[in-house]
Amino acid sequence: MAEAHQAVGFRPSLTSDGAEVELSAPVLQEIYLSGLRSWKRHLSRFWNDFLTGVFPASPLSWLFLFSAIQLAWFLQLDPSLGLMEKIKELLPDVSDWWEEFVYLRSRNPLMVNSNYYMMDFLYVTPTPLQAARAGNAIHALLLYRHRLNRQEIPPTLLMGMRPLCSAQYEKIFNTTRIPGVQKDYIRHLHDSQHVAVFHRGRFFRVGTHSRNSLLSPRALEQQFQRILDDPSPACPHEEHLASLTAAPRDTWAQVRTSLKTQAAEALEVVEGAAFFVSLDAEPAGLTREDPAASLDAYAHALLAGRGHDRWFDKSFTLIVFSNGKLGLSVEHSWADCPISGHMWEFTLATECFQLGYSADGHCKGHPDPTLPQPQRLQWDLPDQDPQCLALFRVAVDKHQALLKAAMSGQGVDRHLFALYIVSRFLHLQSPFLTQDSHRLGQHIEDALLDVASLFQAGQHFKRRFRGSREEDSRRRCGFLSRQTGASKTSMTSPAL
Repeated sequence: MAEAHQAVGFRPSLTSDGAEVELSAPVLQEIYLSGLRSWKRHLSRFWNDFLTGVFPASPLSWLFLFSAIQLAWFLQLDPSLGLMEKIKELLPDVSDWWEEFVYLRSRNPLMVNSNYYMMDFLYVTPTPLQAARAGNAIHALLLYRHRLNRQEIPPTLLMGMRPLCSAQYEKIFNTTRIPGVQKDYIRHLHDSQHVAVFHRGRFFRVGTHSRNSLLSPRALEQQFQRILDDPSPACPHEEHLASLTAAPRDTWAQVRTSLKTQAAEALEVVEGAAFFVSLDAEPAGLTREDPAASLDAYAHALLAGRGHDRWFDKSFTLIVFSNGKLGLSVEHSWADCPISGHMWEFTLATECFQLGYSADGHCKGHPDPTLPQPQRLQWDLPDQDPQCLALFRVAVDKHQALLKAAMSGQGVDRHLFALYIVSRFLHLQSPFLTQDSHRLGQHIEDALLDVASLFQAGQHFKRRFRGSREEDSRRRCGFLSRQTGASKTSMTSPAL
C-alpha cells in the first residue's frame, strides 16, 4: 500500500523524444524535507560526537596531550621504550586482541561454550499471550535502539564518577558473528528494519517499520499472531537448519559457503536482521510446585533450547515461550554482559510499566489490517541423507575388497604386525607404530560415529516420509468421506 501511495506522485508521459516523468509538488516537498531531516540528524550527531569525545577531559588537556606527543616525536623519543614496536612485530594488523584471540579465533561451538542467557521476571508474567508479549518486548527493544542511534544513552559511571567506554553499545543490534575457517568476524549493519522469526521449524521475515515510523506494539502482536496461526509445515532440512550455528566454527564455515550460494536471500534476511526471535511452542518459567527443576529447565531452554531453534550467531535471540515468558540468548564476542544487561533492564521496564497491556492481555491500541503478511523464507537446500547412502555403499564395497585382500595375505596390516614383532623382540620403541595405532583408533571411532549418524538421519527421513504419506492418506480419506456423505445427503433429502 505504501508503494502504491508513493507511486501516485509520479506522472509518466510519452512524447516524441521518449518517456518523461513529472513529480508532483507534494513529492518534491517530501524529498526536500527528507534530505533536510537527514542533514540535521548528521550535524546533530557530529556535534554530539565532539562533545562526548571531549568529556570528561577539557580541551586544554587535549591540547597538552597533543603538545606532548609532538614534542616526543620531535625529540625522537619512544614513551613505550620499544614495547609497542615489539608487539607490532608479534601481532601484525590486530586491532582488538581480546575480541580476536579470546572469541573470534576460538573454533569451539558457541552454544554453552560462549553464549550466555538472561531471564525474565521470575514471579510476574505481565500477559500469558505469546504474541502480545513479543509485540511489546520487540517494540521496547527497538525504542532502545532508537535512543542509541540518537546517542541518548548516558555512559555507565564507575562509582558514580568515572564514565566507562560505551563503544560496545554500538553492536547490540544489526550484528551477526560470521563463521570463518581460521577465525570469525563480526558483521555490523548501520540499520535494519526487520527481525527474523523462527516458529515450529519455519523462518519468517517480519518488518518492524511502517512508511514513517516504528510499528505499534499491537501491530507487531498482530504479525506474530499470524505466524502462530500459520499451519504450513516446515520444508525438508529447514527445521534443523539453525543447528549449524551450534556446530564447531570450522564446520559451520564450510557449510555456510554452500548455503550462501544456494539460499543467499534467506540467509541475508536472517543475518541482516535487527535480531533473532524464537517463538517457542512450550511454556517455561519458575513454578511453585517444583521451583528447582523448573528453574533448571528454564535456564536450559534459554541457554541451548533444542539446539536448532536459536540462531546462535546473532548478537542476541529474543525467546518468547508459549505462556508469555521471555528470555535472551546472547552471543558474547560483541560485548560483555553489563551492556546487554542494561538493554534488557530497559526492555523489561518499558514493556511492563510504560507500554503495558489491556485488560484482556493484548497490547494496547488497534491492529492494522493493511499490513502485509509476514514473509516466509524459502531455503533452496538440496537433499543430500540419498547421496550419502550411495557413497556409503561404495565404501562398503571397497571395504569388502580390502577384506578379501587381507584374507589372501595382501593386507598392509600383516606387514605392520611383522614390524611390531621385530621392534618388540629388539626392545626398540617405534614412534611410527605407536602414533599410527592411536591415529588409526581415532579414525575408526570417527568413522563409526559418522555411520551411526548416517543411519539415524536415514531413519528420521523414513519416519518423516512415512508420516507425510499417512497424513496425506488421512486427508484423502477424510475428503472422500465428506464427499460421500454429501452425496448421500443430497440423494435422501426431500425436494423443497
